[in-house]
Amino acid sequence: MILKIMSEVFCGTLEVRTQGFNERIEVDPGIKLYEIELSKFQESVSGLLEFLSPFEKNRANRYYFSNDKNRYIICRAVLKLLLAKQTGLDVNEIVLDTYANKKPCLPSHPSVFFNVT
Repeated sequence: MILKIMSEVFCGTLEVRTQGFNERIEVDPGIKLYEIELSKFQESVSGLLEFLSPFEKNRANRYYFSNDKNRYIICRAVLKLLLAKQTGLDVNEIVLDTYANKKPCLPSHPSVFFNVT
């Protein structure tokens, strides 16, 4: 299942679209940008739950609409899979936290910075 999920994640160059034209810009080689199409993961939501901690599962269950719940599950699980690949940890060892300013962090690897939009 992990291979299927990771094959749906795109990592490529940053493309900036401004007023009708596209411009490719160089990004620092240490920066990786990923794009996922949420609709491609809808059928995998129940399997992705295995990558979430009890706290994360509880948070997912607080969403009123199933689309919002599924979006959270997909984004959180894929983030953890990507961080596991980056750090060499097992995905179940990935524990996410937040700094005081609410920015997400990976306490076991403070030099790894990430964001989800």
